[in-house]
Amino acid sequence: YKKNNANAEHPYDLTASVVNPGFDLCNANGYEVSGKSAFSQGAVEFFNTPYELSQTVSGLSTGSYRVTMQARSGEGDANTSMQLFATASGSTSTAAVKGATRADGSDVTQHLRQNADDFLDNPDADLVSVDIYVTSGSITFGSRCQSASNWCVIGGFTLQYMGKDASLMPTQWASLVEQAKTLVE
Repeated sequence: YKKNNANAEHPYDLTASVVNPGFDLCNANGYEVSGKSAFSQGAVEFFNTPYELSQTVSGLSTGSYRVTMQARSGEGDANTSMQLFATASGSTSTAAVKGATRADGSDVTQHLRQNADDFLDNPDADLVSVDIYVTSGSITFGSRCQSASNWCVIGGFTLQYMGKDASLMPTQWASLVEQAKTLVE
């Protein structure tokens, strides 16, 4: 009933379809990863290294989906390099992370743990989301950063189905048309 009646206001939670969504195993099990990472208490960090972390979930119904990531960047509001992304049916949606990492004290070995504690204490803090329309039955989502001087911390991901609302289709169609135009130029 809940899945059949899902919409943007009342989404259906599919986070259980994600392997290791909150990094609770303190590893990257379920993800493709490039870049050096560290783990603590359900959070992963990439310190001053470009990276990409992604996972593909298959067997999805056609419709609108929302991917949400809890994350912080060393660049805070000025961040343009750390992104959440979701790719499905030939289109990609992205959003920049705007939460700022916390580093109290001079013991750098504790800084990841401080951010992990903050995420655990407030699961609604530092969230960034993207919406995407799936017709291919799968979605690839994750985070990436091309900067070698950004400190990036991720607390986890959620995946929600928002029903068959096709309102995202025109945006994705326009994106695909723009991509096709570059191929013929």
